[in-house]
Amino acid sequence: MACHIRVATVSARLVPPETKAIASTIAGKGFIAVSSVLRMTMQECIKDFEKELKAESSVFDKIYETEDWRERISAFLEKRKT
Repeated sequence: MACHIRVATVSARLVPPETKAIASTIAGKGFIAVSSVLRMTMQECIKDFEKELKAESSVFDKIYETEDWRERISAFLEKRKT
């Protein structure tokens, strides 16, 4: 069974404020993390739990190796915004 995701373009004036707030929050996150999650979401649904864990592990390994990740951890530890 495949996951079906519909992508559509909508006029900004038709988008509810709550949706804009969520989109803004997501857009403010690290590009690599957000794009990795999106890539995994766009893939066909994985029914094999072990395969899914390996796929997630691979994505997280790549994220943890980035400067973006290190900066966000430093900012968290120093209690400052990125």
